[in-house]
Amino acid sequence: MLGLCLLGLFAYLLRDRVLAGQNDFVQLYTSARLVGTPGLYDPEANKVVHREVLGGVFLESVYCSRPPFYGFLLKPLARLPYLTAYWIFQAISFASLVGFLYMFRPGGGEFFLFASLSLPLLSALATGQDVTIAVLLAAVSLRLSEKGKDFASGLVLSLCAIKFHLFVLVPVVVLIHKRWRLLAGGVAGGAVLMTLSFIAQGPGWPLEYLPMLSNPELHPGPEHMPNLRGTWFALTGGESKPALAAMGAMVTLGIAWLARGIRSYPVMFALALVGGILVSYHNYLQDCLVLLLAFGIVLHQAEGARLRGILGIANTPPPFLGLLVGVPYNVMAPLLLLGVVGMALAGRLNLLPRKPVEVLTPLSHQ
Repeated sequence: MLGLCLLGLFAYLLRDRVLAGQNDFVQLYTSARLVGTPGLYDPEANKVVHREVLGGVFLESVYCSRPPFYGFLLKPLARLPYLTAYWIFQAISFASLVGFLYMFRPGGGEFFLFASLSLPLLSALATGQDVTIAVLLAAVSLRLSEKGKDFASGLVLSLCAIKFHLFVLVPVVVLIHKRWRLLAGGVAGGAVLMTLSFIAQGPGWPLEYLPMLSNPELHPGPEHMPNLRGTWFALTGGESKPALAAMGAMVTLGIAWLARGIRSYPVMFALALVGGILVSYHNYLQDCLVLLLAFGIVLHQAEGARLRGILGIANTPPPFLGLLVGVPYNVMAPLLLLGVVGMALAGRLNLLPRKPVEVLTPLSHQ
């Protein structure tokens, strides 16, 4: 209850922008409006839509940054007034969050305690983000894989391409574990999404999309990022792409080495999420909701109290408050995540699953 009161206080402080829909949802609505036109990845065309739907306001750096298939799928919302579409999307996002949390019931007391303290959970809703949908899809994919339905698991996992940068290391685990049917499902689903993108935006969309992704304006505020980029910025006050590439390669190799020894796909999925946050060039507070999923998996699937403890600490408010404050406190979050990977590397043999159970089945019901 205290945790929920804390989240309620933060929600109250953010109420004006939340109620007006002046948040990241505007890029999704803009995507739905502009998909199929030359302006999809044009910042100036994006600003025109912002001013139209937000009463003359445009949000800097909040431009269409998703593949065209997503705007195509959201097209029905573009036919509605902005606030109507916004609240429908928020209802979908909240329902996804409830579904995600429901999958960890019953007996998930520890998990629900950390969920009640989760600032990323609040941020995901307050900023009109869709990471709640992504974590639900990831949890469903894991449940399907535990039931031996690998192809269906891969199909569902491919939908996480709506936030592909958060799942960038998951294919490494799939390949090393030789989950070929899961990989086939992911490839099949990805092929469908790519086809939708070409249908919606035409054959030249990759040449429009890549310049948008490389636009520095799309990636502001490294001092508020929980990744290696944020760590390097805090330590040096600048950015170095070669240094980030080298550190990212080290984290990726660490995850790959862990996957060779830890044969539990759910546990490695959780560690891949942690590694994905670190190596991704672009992520913020709300994206750390995937760490709550990683904590839930490790809580129920892995031995090693120290690993569960440090991942639990990484899901408490202090490191996330550090992200909001900026340098030097922003390093708390990435250093904790590096600690998770380092502790896993140091005690790989302690990460074997307790017993062959479904990923989201609480231990109290074994």
